[in-house]
Amino acid sequence: MGILDRFFGKGKDYPPLEPDCEAARKIEKVRKELETLAKDVKDPLEVIPGTETSYVFIGKPPRKYGMAFIQNGQVLNLQSFAQKKKLSETDVAKLSNRLTDVYSQNQSSQRYSTQIGDRPIVVNPSGSLKQALDGLLGAEAKV
Repeated sequence: MGILDRFFGKGKDYPPLEPDCEAARKIEKVRKELETLAKDVKDPLEVIPGTETSYVFIGKPPRKYGMAFIQNGQVLNLQSFAQKKKLSETDVAKLSNRLTDVYSQNQSSQRYSTQIGDRPIVVNPSGSLKQALDGLLGAEAKV
């Protein structure tokens, strides 16, 4: 059945996120935004929780994915980030390539699962991934 799971979308089974850990507290701060995103987007979600900004990989990184940011009660996508930063198409393509590289370099980090609304999501509390994303997208991705 494992090969069928790959084709039909059953994801990996990650251990549950402990409700009293730091990552869970950060997830709770953006739960409402994550619930909205989970309703709007049918693709898998992987959250990298942060204090000021949480990043969300949408889809199947590092190959085919989108990205969102949750900050100050708002959900922004990579396209709106690029528009606010006035990035050219070439710069967006370079940024996307760097995001892919950063994610790939952190693929071995421990992940957990939690429930947001009626959907399971993946939580990746990797400090090195969060730091790399902050470095690429600006300190705490202030948009």
